[in-house]
Amino acid sequence: MNSKYKSLIKDTGIFALGNIGSKLILFVLMPLYTNFMTTEEYGTADLVLTFARLLIPIVSVVIQDAVLRFGMMHDLREENVLLCSGAVFLATVIVTVTITPIVGLYEPVRPWRWHLCIYMLMYTACQIEFAYLKVENKNRKYALYSIAQTALLCTFSILFIAKFHLGVRGYLESDIISGLLIAGVIFFSEKLWNSLRRASFDRHLLIQMLSFSAPLVLDKISWWIIHSSDKIMIEFMLGATALGLYTVASKIPSLINVVITIFQNAWGISSIREMESSNDSEYYSTVFRMYSFATFCAGVGVIAVIKPFMTIYVGKSFFEAWQYTPLLIAAAVFSSISAYFETFYATLKKTTHSMWTTLICAGINIITNYLLIQKIGVWGALVGTVLSYFLIAHIRMADVRRYVNLQINWRKYVINVILLMAQSIIISLNYHIVGAAVTSTVIFVINNLEEIFLLIRVGKSILMKVKKN
Repeated sequence: MNSKYKSLIKDTGIFALGNIGSKLILFVLMPLYTNFMTTEEYGTADLVLTFARLLIPIVSVVIQDAVLRFGMMHDLREENVLLCSGAVFLATVIVTVTITPIVGLYEPVRPWRWHLCIYMLMYTACQIEFAYLKVENKNRKYALYSIAQTALLCTFSILFIAKFHLGVRGYLESDIISGLLIAGVIFFSEKLWNSLRRASFDRHLLIQMLSFSAPLVLDKISWWIIHSSDKIMIEFMLGATALGLYTVASKIPSLINVVITIFQNAWGISSIREMESSNDSEYYSTVFRMYSFATFCAGVGVIAVIKPFMTIYVGKSFFEAWQYTPLLIAAAVFSSISAYFETFYATLKKTTHSMWTTLICAGINIITNYLLIQKIGVWGALVGTVLSYFLIAHIRMADVRRYVNLQINWRKYVINVILLMAQSIIISLNYHIVGAAVTSTVIFVINNLEEIFLLIRVGKSILMKVKKN
């Protein structure tokens, strides 16, 4: 196996250790949330974090992405990159504290505005530190700290929600406290203070980093619109109960995004290394081939078992959310395809392309949500979400292929897309679920036999090497 594939697999495995636990714990905690919180409480708690995801890119200027990209450049000192990000973080603190009273004018968020403020600062600090650990090639430590944060989140969630019945407050504070503790531990145990002491402030570097990350602000906001504006509209038009159901339905598709986040962490590093060396188009094509197979496989597989799974996974008052889940899973698959191509924008330093592609689809999402939620309720949000992710995935695919020679088996790809959409619609409508699940699985296996056999061969090769060692 080529060394670049080995490196990608190795990095993916390391990031899996760090991320799978932190993401899966949210999956594991779902029964806790749905049994100890009302639909209104859960909807409100998620609404606060939804606002956080909107504001964080604005106040942080997405500086953590610049830390990773510029920190990996051979002609720059890592410490100087960290110092520049530290200067941005200080500005973030000032801006965040200043706008918090303004954010509090929105009635549902008002009681939790300072929780929101602290959460945003905690999240930004953690993301900068995690990016710097990757720059220093401390991927194993990144994984360990992520696992530790997960363990803390789980512990505090059980205490605050199940034992002390703190509801929304417990939900938010368990997240905030676990993040603050890890941010502090990383800063002191990894001696980031010493790195800052050795650094020299480089004004030109700061401008370069901001020029790189600034377009990502609009990109992240646009992603928020696609991902979260439907929640705001549902809360406004249909109420907190409908929002709670929709939020629960969106948690299952987030499992697909968990796997994608893990891979994207490794792929982001790998694509930068490759672009700065051989720029091998065959490598990019092979990775996409297996990546798209894995995402469609996950989508088809999860949709097939979603209804029986939801009967045991969530509280009774949340069960009807299962009908919304298949279409959200389809949207998550297209989001994953989009994420693969988004990595190239950072690698090529074409972050403005990332911005405008997301902006176009965000506009479509808002219009679709506004028109359809009023007419068909939550189903309108589902249509808008699927449409937006489908469009952004394929707009980016076409755009990136102007710069990178990616070979795609269109026949196989189109069949996978049609199969996924047909299965998600049929099962959402509760129409011959068992037949649809079996048929879609069989067709998918036949269409992707070549990838399945390749995956088996790679797996055997890895196992043989592990046994030898």
